[in-house]
Amino acid sequence: MKNSLVLASLIISLCNPAAALAEKSNLSSKNKDQEIVVFNQKSHKYHSKDCKAAKSCKNCVEISRKKAKEAGAEACKLCSGGD
Repeated sequence: MKNSLVLASLIISLCNPAAALAEKSNLSSKNKDQEIVVFNQKSHKYHSKDCKAAKSCKNCVEISRKKAKEAGAEACKLCSGGD
């Protein structure tokens, strides 16, 4: 199954490079949504795990970036939320 997906991706990239780039971008954004971020429950900001602000946060929990965005969170101005 995995080999057929790789082959299909190769065929798409050879026939239509723009479609291949769009597909890669789509997979990349899906993976980013699954990454764990540090979400401040009071300020509704999310941070990358390495962010200076996240390390000193007392109201933070670790959740997926997708869940943070669904909760209306905005990315931290220091670390851009790891985006």
